[in-house]
Order: sequence, then C-alpha cells, then structure tokens
Amino acid sequence: MLIKYSVIIAACVTFAAMASALELEDDWRMYGMAITDDQSTMVFYDAAGASELPSGHMKVWTQALNSEKVNAIFDTELPQTAVDKIAKKQLRGYMPPIVALNTVDIIVASIIEYVANENTIMPAAKILYELDCSGREYRKLDGLVRVDEKSQPEHLGSSWAPVTPDSNEDHLLAFVCADNAKKQRR
Repeated sequence: MLIKYSVIIAACVTFAAMASALELEDDWRMYGMAITDDQSTMVFYDAAGASELPSGHMKVWTQALNSEKVNAIFDTELPQTAVDKIAKKQLRGYMPPIVALNTVDIIVASIIEYVANENTIMPAAKILYELDCSGREYRKLDGLVRVDEKSQPEHLGSSWAPVTPDSNEDHLLAFVCADNAKKQRR
C-alpha cells in the first residue's frame, strides 16, 4: 500500500513540475539596438533560456525586432493587463538590464520588453550565441534571418571573435554572464 501511494505522489510531483515548466513566461531582455542599411532593430536575449555549457561557456538565443513596430506601442494606450504586469515585475525589484547603460529609462525599457515578450512581432533575425565570459569572446552558432517575410536558416558556425568594448556583443556578454553569476549564488 505504501508503494502505491509513493507512486501516486511521485506522479503528482512530476505532473506539477511539468505544468509549472509549461507556465514559464518568455523573458526577452533588451540589450541594445542595431542599425542596418534598411532598418533599425532592438535586440533582446532570452534570459529564461540562457544555459551554461559543460565548458563553462554560455549559450543564449537573441532576437532582433523592428524598432518601428516595437515603438508603435507608444502610439496606443497600454492595456491594463500590460500595466499590471510591468508594475508587478518592478515591485519585485526587476530592472531591465539596458537601463544600466543609461540609454533608455526604466519605464520605456519595461514597456519595450513587454512588447518583446508578447511575441506579436515577427523577429527580423534570431541568433544563437555561445559566450565565453572569462575569455570575453563570442561566436554565432545558428540563426534565422527574415528576408521578404520568409525566415531563412543561417548556419553561422562562426569562429570565436573578441568582444569589442561598448558593442552589442559586449552588452550581451555582460548581462548574460551577470545573470548566470546571480543564479550560481542562489
């Protein structure tokens, strides 16, 4: 009888863990902006999906969203659910990392990240990075680039490159590595 209850409890714990994993929200955090010949984009990293590899390097997906489409939110009134979500996050002490660079204020950054996390804008690009925090290097592993409204795989597989100071890669490395250091201290 004890074994039967143990199996039932184990199954309940497993299903509860699976349910909570499914309820995880996206956590796209802004780390910079990029300007190409034809568009300006805001770049975000997936804080929830960043992971440490056995080598000690970090692996993280990034996405670039068209700035005009993101900024369109400022031409409308935010729904109350958005205001509540942003306020709740800030009351828990969350500070968008981009605010540390003094380029965007906390309210604007929070609204921009809200838009990124709603997944209503098709990314102009998604790139999977491998970051060497201690060596201050990065490489692009894989990605998708949108051309003419179609996503095309980009098998980047680039070699290691040094991080240029004050570049988007510098900000990405700083934020992702700091997030990982915080997780390890918990």
